[in-house]
Amino acid sequence: MVKRKLVFCALFCLILCVPLLIIYKSNSNEKSLVQLNASVRVDESKFTISNNDTIDFVNVKLFVNENYKYVYRGFNLKAGESYSIWKAEFSDQKGRLFPQNQNPVKFSIWCDLGNGGNGVYYKKW
Repeated sequence: MVKRKLVFCALFCLILCVPLLIIYKSNSNEKSLVQLNASVRVDESKFTISNNDTIDFVNVKLFVNENYKYVYRGFNLKAGESYSIWKAEFSDQKGRLFPQNQNPVKFSIWCDLGNGGNGVYYKKW
């Protein structure tokens, strides 16, 4: 009798938990990486990053070159706006600045989005 009750309780929990896990899994997928609608231009002295999206880019982190050695972080970029950053504002972990005479090879944007997700943009020259 006790064994039957345990089996019944286990089946009941299983039937109840499976739909909840499916719902949780589908909600967590919404917070995955989203491809940003952005663009970047570079000239001799600066990068110009444009947010061509309908959502603000929050807590933006920009990375330049191999292994994303040079970083610039800590700003927000509103939807539809552009932001210019001097090459010399990018630095590596040791504080060395991005060389003015060096051309970028790779560029990426990582940010938080208002819906709790994260955004990413990547460009290679």
